[in-house]
Amino acid sequence: MIYLANAFSVSMLRYPTIGELHPVTIERISAFEAGRILRENKFLSVYGHRSSAGHLVRYLHVYVPVQRDSIRLTEEDALIVARAAMNREYRSGKRKAPKWSFFRVTVNPHDES
Repeated sequence: MIYLANAFSVSMLRYPTIGELHPVTIERISAFEAGRILRENKFLSVYGHRSSAGHLVRYLHVYVPVQRDSIRLTEEDALIVARAAMNREYRSGKRKAPKWSFFRVTVNPHDES
């Protein structure tokens, strides 16, 4: 499954035992790549910020339902994180829209060795 969120949290991962490594890959991707992934695949939005979601819709050209929900990422999943940067300037009216950064988060296979 592909998920879209405004942040990544360790609570999105399987709960590891003490001392167990939980390798993930976080890759910065372009807005073009993020939009392409979301337009070409079925995804579940857990994007929780209504005020910036409208700008994100126009930026990526994809419908972004606003909903807060808990997810648990597996090795088969990808999380696209849309991070609104310079949000303080946007909220104070100094910018007309937030500036965006995009990341793809994947869970690496667990090494049993």
